[in-house]
Amino acid sequence: VVIEVFLTDDGCKDGTPEVIKEVYPQIHILQGDGNLYWNRGTLLAWEYALPHSECEAVIWLNDDTYLFPNAIEVIVEKAKRHPDSIIVGTTSSRNGIITYGGYKNGNILLHPNQEEIECDYFNGNVVYVPRSVSDKIGLLDRKFIHRMGDFEYGRRAKRSGVSSYVLPAIGMCERNSSYTKW
Repeated sequence: VVIEVFLTDDGCKDGTPEVIKEVYPQIHILQGDGNLYWNRGTLLAWEYALPHSECEAVIWLNDDTYLFPNAIEVIVEKAKRHPDSIIVGTTSSRNGIITYGGYKNGNILLHPNQEEIECDYFNGNVVYVPRSVSDKIGLLDRKFIHRMGDFEYGRRAKRSGVSSYVLPAIGMCERNSSYTKW
């Protein structure tokens, strides 16, 4: 598996992009204007990656999500079992409580134990989207700035006949402030 990294720097002031470029010069760093936040930052990297790589899929990875050592291998293995489907990684807090992942039946956060479970929509912390899916339903909707673009994308996928599967925990991410009610 060949992995290319496309990172959006949306106004970082602590020198992280410079260190990344020095240590990993092969990473593509895209410059934001400081107002992209999660949805538009992810969209910028995705829009750039598609014509500048031969990717078969993209993986959204939120900046505060830490993957377990074998997470990418697990995602790729499950993607082979579910071609043309979205694969979502569940994350947990340091104390093991599920924080992000897939949802079913309205707003029930799923807790997969051993195997992947089909979900209706998902958080965008770590999400594998095959090129066949983005070719069919498009990319994230630009109208969303920070939140809800991931939920909308999952719901759009489901309406279009694309299945999404959530995996048992493959990383850690602490829970952020509450979501906007909708």
